[in-house]
Amino acid sequence: MRRVHNYTGPSSPPGSTSPTPSSTSSYGQSQTTLAVRKRRTSGSAKAETMKKTKSNSSHKTGTSQGKQLRSMQLVWHQQKAAINARMAALDPNDTLALEQINADCAILNTMAMNIRRQETIQTAH
Repeated sequence: MRRVHNYTGPSSPPGSTSPTPSSTSSYGQSQTTLAVRKRRTSGSAKAETMKKTKSNSSHKTGTSQGKQLRSMQLVWHQQKAAINARMAALDPNDTLALEQINADCAILNTMAMNIRRQETIQTAH
């Protein structure tokens, strides 16, 4: 155990055979010797690690990617229409509603980025 705040414990009787705390702890060692020590590594850890690859079952077929893309586009158009309807009936003084619409527009933007990413994946295959 380490000594805290220069604590000095009770002195041991002269006939005690227990070791002193400074001889059993590593705190008495200089900081430079502790910093020099390196962690041991096993020989097998030095071998090259193989990269993980996706299994073939995770790849979607072209038709399922097309269906997913159309579904994402449909949801995007529905959300866009809902936001436009809410903006048409919006009171300019209602700050909470403005913040909610701004948050919904950010979600819509994220959906659009995902659609574009899906389109590029589909055209790449």
